[in-house]
Amino acid sequence: MLIINMTIVSISLNDKILKELDSMCTKRGYSGRSEIIRTAIRDMVTNQKEIEEMNGNVDGVLIISNKEKYNEDVSRIRHKYVDLIKIQVHNHMESVDSCLQIFVINGPADKTRSLINDIKTSKKVEYVKMFLV
Repeated sequence: MLIINMTIVSISLNDKILKELDSMCTKRGYSGRSEIIRTAIRDMVTNQKEIEEMNGNVDGVLIISNKEKYNEDVSRIRHKYVDLIKIQVHNHMESVDSCLQIFVINGPADKTRSLINDIKTSKKVEYVKMFLV
């Protein structure tokens, strides 16, 4: 019998996220909250490793979502990396008072990592996903 030692980590979640988490557990057949949170963390770690291992010139698509009231903050970050962003699509999603932005990226891996980090660490951005080509 294989015994796996796991450390218990406590986290705080608001009621809305907790309800969404429980709903996902039920819909996707997870045995519980811990299992779905472990899966999410594995996905995040895998994505981060992929970003860290980028080298040379990078092609990719960066998708972000932010509340419309924070467009100026996101724009300031975007302007720092204008040489990386070859195409930008900006769409207002009126039903949720947010903006969806899609950036087609081409440039050095180190600068691309900096862009991703600046976007991911911004409190003004709700969702970030980088797809490497």
